[in-house]
Amino acid sequence: MAMKKTSTILFLVVSLIVSYLYGIAPNISLGIGNNNEPTLGIITIPIGGLIVVLLFLPISKFIFANKFGFKLENWKQHKINLLIISIPVIMTIIFNVATSISLNMIINKLPSGQIIVGIISSFIAALLVGFIEEIISRGAVFNALKKLLSNSRHGVLLASIISSIIFGVSHFMNLLSGSDFIYTLYQVIYAFAIGLCLSFIYFITRSLIIPIIAHTLVDWSDFFFNMSGQPDLQNISYVPIILTVVYLLTAIMLYKRNSNIFLHSK
Repeated sequence: MAMKKTSTILFLVVSLIVSYLYGIAPNISLGIGNNNEPTLGIITIPIGGLIVVLLFLPISKFIFANKFGFKLENWKQHKINLLIISIPVIMTIIFNVATSISLNMIINKLPSGQIIVGIISSFIAALLVGFIEEIISRGAVFNALKKLLSNSRHGVLLASIISSIIFGVSHFMNLLSGSDFIYTLYQVIYAFAIGLCLSFIYFITRSLIIPIIAHTLVDWSDFFFNMSGQPDLQNISYVPIILTVVYLLTAIMLYKRNSNIFLHSK
């Protein structure tokens, strides 16, 4: 038992190291523009992070016997839960469009071909980020914490909260790439809230598929509609507050609706 706990702690440490390496791994930046202004927008694709997580996957599986859950079985029994999680995701997309400073540029300055390139490249970038971050944050960190807290009646809840705090705080690393502090703080706040929702839906469905899809859609709307710069949140400070509240309410709904699973499952 002691060796199993030690192995889980080691897996958690390795997962946190992988999270850090992902944060500092080199990316590829793709410029989006027109003939006169070739770089009106930039899409960043996390190639380095993908390499890091692809190396981490076999280590996680064969050394630590961690099960991520890459299949979604019996999805019909989760229809209500999927509907619940879709509400804040759709709201986030709407807010990303509404607060975008790139929308006018996309409509008036980008040729149709570049718009298509922007849509495709931002979706690829978002899919990779969703895939990488869900593997690390939910598939690894949350799983490790859940195992360590398995003897607690509220172990799943505590694992969700702690892993979501780690997920949120990890977004402070965006400051290293020159992100504005207010915008980064906004990311940290709502990343914690969305992380809580994604941890819950991951535990309920036992699959990373839904968290990856939700994460991808949220990030795609950010990457594409904010490709020319971060929105000025000084004048729209209500946005992170609203989104945080919505995600927290969604997490509460998911927890209460599935309380029997959370309290009686290891």
